[in-house]
Amino acid sequence: MKQAGTYISPWRLRSWEGETNYSFPSGHTIFAAICVLFWGGFFIRRGNYLVAGGLVIWATGVGISRLWLGMHFPSDVMGSILSAAILYFFIPEWDEHAKKKK
Repeated sequence: MKQAGTYISPWRLRSWEGETNYSFPSGHTIFAAICVLFWGGFFIRRGNYLVAGGLVIWATGVGISRLWLGMHFPSDVMGSILSAAILYFFIPEWDEHAKKKK
């Protein structure tokens, strides 16, 4: 911690001192990734690409902030993104066109 003090801001060091371990995967990042998969898909299907893009930018910022604050390792953040992608495959797809044909 003393060596890091020459490179890291004091407020970030105080935050690190309270942490005892790291978490795999990053809860913040997996939440953001799931929001992108669910809400991003929702907005894209409705042609609202600007909101979907904003959602991706927000989620990217969440992942980067976890690294920048030193709360997670890159493997934690990537594990979260991979976990969200795997969970996405278990979400059923409802085809609106198939419903209209019946």
